[in-house]
Amino acid sequence: MNQELLQMVMQNANISEMASKMALQTVASYLSKQLPAPIAGQVEALIAGGGGGGAAGMLGDAMKGFGKKDDGDDKGGLGGALGSLLG
Repeated sequence: MNQELLQMVMQNANISEMASKMALQTVASYLSKQLPAPIAGQVEALIAGGGGGGAAGMLGDAMKGFGKKDDGDDKGGLGGALGSLLG
């Protein structure tokens, strides 16, 4: 479990560690069902603690291919815009 995220939930929601873990697991489960697989995988990795580059970097990486143009330009669409802003 991502300890930084866990601590943020505990402090901001003023709930126990166990309740925070349950909340994060619930959110991860919900998002994995609602988001496209590549993005859901990144969110799950972030919550699990495999973050490395932080939330913004992971979201930027996950979004780079989203909305990509067919002309080979990797910077096109929403993914390119968010990728450059976040990561």
